[in-house]
Amino acid sequence: MSLNRIALALLVLIPTLASAEEIKCPDAQAGTHLSTVTLFDGPPDEHADLMPDTFKKEKTGGGKSDWDVAYIFEAGRQLYVECQYGSKVPSIVLKAPKVNTCTFKSDRNSKNSLTCK
Repeated sequence: MSLNRIALALLVLIPTLASAEEIKCPDAQAGTHLSTVTLFDGPPDEHADLMPDTFKKEKTGGGKSDWDVAYIFEAGRQLYVECQYGSKVPSIVLKAPKVNTCTFKSDRNSKNSLTCK
């Protein structure tokens, strides 16, 4: 195999590998935007919900919350994310792959998002 083909294969493969360990809450569920999230150290029925490690209020009226979660996986435990869409739409619970951080961004226009990498 030529070096050009190897380089091309790596360019295609590396972004795929990097994005494989990521989880996001869907932007909306049943027409309702993401309102908030809860992160759990273990299954949600154990009620070990996590407080953000940092919170920063944005000038736009929203905010940004960050969680450092690598220690959960290092201890052999599992991270779960509950994506909440208001009282009329059921929440979605996602089992997170091995990630290091989660970031929840909120704004006044209901364009909230959660990404864990």
